[in-house]
Amino acid sequence: MAAAAIDREGFYITTKGERSHFHKREFKCRCGRCAFTDVSAKLIDNLEALRLTLGVPLTVTSGIRCPEHNQRVGGARFSKHMPDGNGVGHAADVTTAFRTPVELYLWWRCVEIGGGCGLYSRWLHVDDRDDRTEWVERGEASTQAIGDFISHATMRELV
Repeated sequence: MAAAAIDREGFYITTKGERSHFHKREFKCRCGRCAFTDVSAKLIDNLEALRLTLGVPLTVTSGIRCPEHNQRVGGARFSKHMPDGNGVGHAADVTTAFRTPVELYLWWRCVEIGGGCGLYSRWLHVDDRDDRTEWVERGEASTQAIGDFISHATMRELV
């Protein structure tokens, strides 16, 4: 997949030709040594659709990762965060101060976009895979977060 276009100020452009809410610096590998910043146009479209649906800013906590950084943070061996042969990343982990990861996950399920979505205890993973795929992190923290949310919230509170 092709890298997303970037405007003069460093904001990614959607495939519809619109300026997204996401800046290239948000996706930069956090290793401090490499220069990877490019992510796919489809990823930007997916994130922008989620952001517009929510109506609140999303914070990218992890964008593209060089293989060394991916290994350091315990990423999957074939993580979509890692650059492809063209140096393009295909995943981002996001949070927001306005919603819990569980709420982000439920909103993603309402958005008509493809790609992968993984719920983790402290973030939501979004990627650009062709098939719509979702998963929940295994572990006590995620199970507890989902249980707490279900016992204290209704869908009406999300709106």
